[in-house]
Amino acid sequence: MTSQKHIVFVSPPLLGHTRQMLAIAAELFSRGHPVSFVINPVMQSWVEQTGAQWIAWNPLNHLEQADQS
Repeated sequence: MTSQKHIVFVSPPLLGHTRQMLAIAAELFSRGHPVSFVINPVMQSWVEQTGAQWIAWNPLNHLEQADQS
């Protein structure tokens, strides 16, 4: 019995970075791996097209919260 690993990608919403990771995510998902992608909401529809779970992340919000602490 083969155990499927849950794969998580984290990427800035930059097209050059994200396109390659989305292709890998789609392939892993097609092979039966659970895949999640943590990225800005701008990329949500692209992530969902791969079958991966989209998880919202906005690094600027995290920076603003840190500055207020």
